[in-house]
Amino acid sequence: MKKIAVLALFACLSCSLTACDYIAERVADHGPAVVQVGESRLTHADLREMEPGWDSLSVDDQAKFLKSWVDEELLYQAAIASGVANDPVTARAVENAKRKIVTTAYLSSINDSIQVSKEEIHAYYEQHPDQFIYGHHRWSGVILSYPKWDLGYEFFKAKKNEHFAAAPKLDYRIKSIDAFENVLESPDSCLASDLRTVEMGALVGFKVCGRALKSMIVLAHEDSAAVRPFDDVAEEASIYARLEKRKARMDALRLDLKKKTPVFADWKPSAKEN
Repeated sequence: MKKIAVLALFACLSCSLTACDYIAERVADHGPAVVQVGESRLTHADLREMEPGWDSLSVDDQAKFLKSWVDEELLYQAAIASGVANDPVTARAVENAKRKIVTTAYLSSINDSIQVSKEEIHAYYEQHPDQFIYGHHRWSGVILSYPKWDLGYEFFKAKKNEHFAAAPKLDYRIKSIDAFENVLESPDSCLASDLRTVEMGALVGFKVCGRALKSMIVLAHEDSAAVRPFDDVAEEASIYARLEKRKARMDALRLDLKKKTPVFADWKPSAKEN
């Protein structure tokens, strides 16, 4: 019922603006008009171009879209009929808007053509390490869990003065070894609330945490000035590299245009210097 009402509404709109038979018979390249205001018309193809999701819109949303277009078109035609478009100020504003739209489209076509190779991305990464620092302290290491107190104590006593460059091997005294990588804070605040106070490579915190007997070893630390690995930032680096290449392309284009096109200026400052 709602769909019939909507169709009736637009039939009335069409008939009030032009002759219904005229609209039904007039077929352009894009097909028959869905709605028409004077000589301006919208076809299904036009609507799908203006609103890519047109076919998925509800009947109400399609009706609102068409009503909005009709209202805007009526106002536009009234404005043209009034002669306001011939006003010098309006004409200048229209020309300025056209210049910006055309220029933006031209720059977009250039931007879309710019591609960067893997070599260019990696070169940018190597040349701009300051753009890829961690920005935070990051730690990696392991947490050891022990099956029994006596076995855990035996391991801890034997290894507490040892410096670990890698995780210890699993043996009968260790129940499990859980790794943590590039964390910003302690993975277990019971063992160490602040990893900055933990000695690198030392076995620390032999205690019961969360009903389990545990220790921790911090094996690696990246400070705030450390550069992140390339594989972690490759996508980010590609964006930066593309922007840099775009800037270089635009600088070269402006220089080339200035060489090809005469540019003259007879400018004298009108404002007083401070």
